[in-house]
Amino acid sequence: MSHWTDEFKDFRLSEDGRGYSAIGEENNLLDIDAIDVIKIFDYIAGDENDGKNEIEQLIIKYCRIKGALDIWDTDAKKLMRVKENDIEYIKLPNIKLSFRYTVFEGETSFSHAQFEGEANFNSARFKGEITDFLSARFKFPAPFQSVKYWSDSVKTTWARKLWRNGKLLKHILPRNSPEGKPQEPAQFHIDSNNIDESSNATFKRYVADQQFMREFNQAHPFWYGVWRWSSESIEHRP
Repeated sequence: MSHWTDEFKDFRLSEDGRGYSAIGEENNLLDIDAIDVIKIFDYIAGDENDGKNEIEQLIIKYCRIKGALDIWDTDAKKLMRVKENDIEYIKLPNIKLSFRYTVFEGETSFSHAQFEGEANFNSARFKGEITDFLSARFKFPAPFQSVKYWSDSVKTTWARKLWRNGKLLKHILPRNSPEGKPQEPAQFHIDSNNIDESSNATFKRYVADQQFMREFNQAHPFWYGVWRWSSESIEHRP
């Protein structure tokens, strides 16, 4: 990213100095730049690296994160990179992290992130084409209660409108949600073991199904193609 500085807007330090927060209102979400989320991660990590460890939590609530959020931003120099078995991870600060009621406007990538503390994504909304937690490691299974994950792309937006009007043939709708409605992005990647089942069992099963299909496609692309063709043929019968 260009124009990197150590400043991050909209985040406030608590009176006891133990946490940062950015909190909007239910009907008036606070807009935050995705780069500022990365910056505050980087800032807290810098304190940890210096042995301070004063910050215990980061709360982002009723916010709208603008732009793509990529935890691997090359300007975030203080977030530690660790390598295990030739796989590189990026280590997030050891804090309680909350994204409750937060809207992720763009593509979101926590790929190969290592969540050292508790993370909470209850009632979060992911609106990008890709939400990527692949190979992320969570110290504690994260709650995703009432999570929503859909895309605002032109194709999906029009499909959603036409679905409601009953004017679009079923076989050309993007069927990528548990209900088969065009409400979710084509790709939400996360290991189902990282999801707290008690918070959202349906979401955990959906993610597990998607995970199995990706692995089956990689291992047996021909048979995966046959399965997709036969499944669609059955669905499209009058």
